Amino acid sequence: MAFDSVFDRSIPELQELQHGERLPIDFDKMNNQIKALKTITRGVAPARQIVRVPIRPIVPKDARRAIITGGVPSTGDKLRVKFDPTLNDDTEDEFDVSLPWELRKTPFAGETRNGLLYEYDGGTKRTVTDTNDDDKETEEEILPTYFVDDYLMIAKRDPAKVGLEEDEPEWEDANAGGRRWMSPHEVGASIRRVRYISASGVDGFFGALSPLLEDEGPEDLSVFVAKGSALRRAPSDNEEIRPEWKSGEFHYVTPIDPDPLGLADKFKWMDLNVAGRTWHPTGDMILPVRQVTLQEILSDTLLVKFDPVFPEQGDAEHEFAVWKPYVLQKTRFDTGTHDGISYQYSTSTRRIATEVDTEETEQQLVVPRYKTNGVLLISRGTDNPANPAEWMDINVDARMWAAEGPRYENPEG
Repeated sequence: MAFDSVFDRSIPELQELQHGERLPIDFDKMNNQIKALKTITRGVAPARQIVRVPIRPIVPKDARRAIITGGVPSTGDKLRVKFDPTLNDDTEDEFDVSLPWELRKTPFAGETRNGLLYEYDGGTKRTVTDTNDDDKETEEEILPTYFVDDYLMIAKRDPAKVGLEEDEPEWEDANAGGRRWMSPHEVGASIRRVRYISASGVDGFFGALSPLLEDEGPEDLSVFVAKGSALRRAPSDNEEIRPEWKSGEFHYVTPIDPDPLGLADKFKWMDLNVAGRTWHPTGDMILPVRQVTLQEILSDTLLVKFDPVFPEQGDAEHEFAVWKPYVLQKTRFDTGTHDGISYQYSTSTRRIATEVDTEETEQQLVVPRYKTNGVLLISRGTDNPANPAEWMDINVDARMWAAEGPRYENPEG
């Protein structure tokens, strides 16, 4: 088969202009060159085209908050959810949501990728065998765990753009909870607190590792902490990072390997950005976050007042309720079994956790403790007037349930 050109189509010859039009081109000379090009390329096959592989991005055309109703991923690929009734009208129908691709079971189960063999026990636990390192095995779990009644942020994908299969959900967990595969033994050591000292170029900052609680001991090590990827650049005109970085403030960080991220070797930690820093137009009003002081601890909410240090926030004498972070609320956990564990509360910040299968128990406390008149940061959650609390504690102090013992004292004691 002969080809007129390397592009498998004839190169058009130039046409004379209409009467009265002028252009400084010798048409005969140009057309002779085109005919010569056709002659020397006749019979030459066109270059093989590279087949484009369809990508599957999340298209944030529609993002919503949902509640897990079932299907906690024993199968490993999907969850069953419904829309959060405090924020949406269409709340009755349940539907499937895909896990993020890296947390799904199907693409990995029984496969060897980059020398790593993946074998699954259910959908949230697996054994990873490194065939390049004497078949060294590592046990991994999805942490934090998924459980029924947990909140998710989900994003709707456009089927026309991402090529969804017939039985694949249109919605996908946007992984706002930062779930990932990790060894259970990493828990407790994977998050540390760092006191900010000074900037270190555009990639990060210099700080000092600090105890989570005041009685855990002195600061023990100076470290370099990388910013999140979106913040690792110099500002362009008329933009800045808000909230601004402040010397002496605390950040929560997790250990990283800097090499795959293209970072200098000194960066061994990554900022988790619990303060929600992002780029804003210079002088633009920051997102609706308010500073309040704690007045009283209730089962699912906290009674607070606006901090009088910032009178522009609102009436500092007005007391109102804000939601606790979901995992610190009492009502949903005080009855029934959640992920194989039942809970019995003595107060809203102290409970006994019992593993149903083994009947093993653990005394647990919320740490760091809440303190009357302590400072909290809150963000507006919903404008629904039926919702008893329109605000939510965004938990910048990273409060969590921890086993009671010598390290943690009873906060009510």
